[in-house]
Amino acid sequence: MIRKIIIPTWRGHFRNCAMLAESFNKYVHDKDTISLCFVASDEIETNELKSIIGGEFEITNLKTLMLDAGYTGGNDICSTKTINQKHPYHAIKKYVALWMIKYDQCLLMDSDSVFIKPTNLGDIFDEYFDDPFVFYSSIASMCRFNSNIGQLISGITENSIDIIGHNKDEELSIEEHGLWFFEYYGWFVDKKMFNSFVTHIENVHGKHPIDVMKYANNEFFEIIGYYFYIRRMGRGYRFLDFEKELEKFVGSNINNFYHTPSHMVGCEFLLYGVTEETSEAVCAFINHYKLRLLRLQNNFPRFSLSRSIAYKTNTNILASCTDSLDV
Repeated sequence: MIRKIIIPTWRGHFRNCAMLAESFNKYVHDKDTISLCFVASDEIETNELKSIIGGEFEITNLKTLMLDAGYTGGNDICSTKTINQKHPYHAIKKYVALWMIKYDQCLLMDSDSVFIKPTNLGDIFDEYFDDPFVFYSSIASMCRFNSNIGQLISGITENSIDIIGHNKDEELSIEEHGLWFFEYYGWFVDKKMFNSFVTHIENVHGKHPIDVMKYANNEFFEIIGYYFYIRRMGRGYRFLDFEKELEKFVGSNINNFYHTPSHMVGCEFLLYGVTEETSEAVCAFINHYKLRLLRLQNNFPRFSLSRSIAYKTNTNILASCTDSLDV
């Protein structure tokens, strides 16, 4: 069984990669059996990153992986059109990495993440794959206090569905377009399932899977497409409505996690909405669902409280946080 943590990155996050590598060496007990694999953009970035974090970690790059995939459409991924002031380049990097890197099970992780306490990754992998689950939310519910988020996440969901093909069942198709799967940061991936996902995309569109992503009409997230595929296949995953599950713990305080001044809602920003009143309930929720990865930023309104919750629950890894913590 080959298990890896796959970390797509770029030059602007190399400092974060160093902090992640440092925390990995400090806290992970089974680093000899589960390794980090960084994915840069090209050979130049690969060499730069190696000079920063050293040669003990696996480092590959998108251009090499595209060649491994037999892609002959050119390496001009960065020239793809801009979408929402971004482009699908990073999603393509994640997608190709998950497809071409050798592993049986992996955890896809952003490079601005950090381990915060002693960790046995083998136990965490076992824990997840013994009872895999995916949190989702209703897009309409997420937007009930702030409509600005609607256009963005609806577009991402729409294009993620476009990539895997629309559901032929009209009723199920309508339901899918109202779901948001980018909730929990525990992006665990089974290689056989992901390869099946890639083959499905190729069959639906009749062209190389990378071209499907490269010429997307809207911003997309590769992990959302993967989750939609798993849901359709019915492969033993539990799909849980995040808001309904959290409400079991916080009761009438549920609106605190959705009535925010920006689009920061849902499980992704769980620690943004927490208050002193709901802190114990949120701790119970995190421990019940074994949320090993959570997002924490230094601009969260009750940062000290959010940070303390991360440390006293069973969370092991924090995302979007390496400017906030001394690892």
